[in-house]
Amino acid sequence: KFLPVEIFQSKELHIALALSVMITWLAFGHFKWSKQDGGLVRLVINNFTRKRKTVNDGDLADHILTCLFVSNFIGIVFWRSLHYQFYCW
Repeated sequence: KFLPVEIFQSKELHIALALSVMITWLAFGHFKWSKQDGGLVRLVINNFTRKRKTVNDGDLADHILTCLFVSNFIGIVFWRSLHYQFYCW
């Protein structure tokens, strides 16, 4: 078994993993996915003030798919240990 029962069932582990996933998603959102727009904060501000850039549809589709696949991979990396642990128990 990967983790002892006490650690696996602890609320602290679940909170730490959830925070790790969210922080990693925010970091990727700011530094990778919205880098061309000036970061995540600038992207949100521009969308609320209607200062949007025009983007080629092909580039937009690729960007959306890349964001979805990478964000899913980040979730799998952080939660993979718990998924395996569920199978063991």
